[in-house]
Amino acid sequence: MKNMFVKHIPNILTAFRFVLVFPFLFFVHGVLAHDRASIFPLIIFVSILVSDVLDGYLARKLNSATASGAKFDIISDAFYSISSLVLFAYHEIIPVWFPVIVGLKLLEFIVTSKIIKTKRKSNADLFFDKIGKMAIIIVMVMPGIFVFSGLIPDYKIAMNMVAYFVTALFMASFVNRMVLVLRR
Repeated sequence: MKNMFVKHIPNILTAFRFVLVFPFLFFVHGVLAHDRASIFPLIIFVSILVSDVLDGYLARKLNSATASGAKFDIISDAFYSISSLVLFAYHEIIPVWFPVIVGLKLLEFIVTSKIIKTKRKSNADLFFDKIGKMAIIIVMVMPGIFVFSGLIPDYKIAMNMVAYFVTALFMASFVNRMVLVLRR
């Protein structure tokens, strides 16, 4: 019984991260809408990032990595990232188009992963490219720019610069993935 629980710890952490998105959005919205300071977004942001790193590490360490666990991890990351970005766009901190670009990149990642899997006759469901992975890590950390906004002068400008930089990385990743898809 203990081994069964231990085997599921990575997915429990992923589920925990998924649930943390709701209080994170609630407290960030409170800060933005009512201009009231709160330590909770920082605590939750750090918890989300730590749980994201920890679930993957533990899945490998406990030899419990699964395709469904990897998909759950990506869904949880996407939910956190896109919902945070939508909130920031709603409050006019980042351009409205940026969460749409992130969502389209996720869709492109899923579609091209399926095509690459079929072409390579691989068992792997997801295919990562270094540029896309780097861009997604930056997207995951973007809410931290807001959380640490007291330390970053003109955090809105910083958020916008990051949005444009990530968009350029997404375009480079798209070209890279299209080469993989179109290559014989």
